[in-house]
Amino acid sequence: MDLKDILKRRDLDIEQCVASTDQVMQQVAMEVFKGTSIDQIQVALVSSVMNIADIYKSKKFSILILKAALTQLESEDFIESGKKLN
Repeated sequence: MDLKDILKRRDLDIEQCVASTDQVMQQVAMEVFKGTSIDQIQVALVSSVMNIADIYKSKKFSILILKAALTQLESEDFIESGKKLN
């Protein structure tokens, strides 16, 4: 299942998701400008997802979206690297 399917199945408002993403990306940009490393920011974002999952009892949903995101990232990396299946 990809992230678009998850949005549809959970009946999430795409505009609100985009607005929230924009806010998070603004914070990320500010951290980068301060000199925070991208690795630190990524660890903080993943940790935030884990904390939200725990606090709001949404671990199954968090696992679902993280798996979908990982699948998408691996697919994009596979295409970009030019690797071929044997």
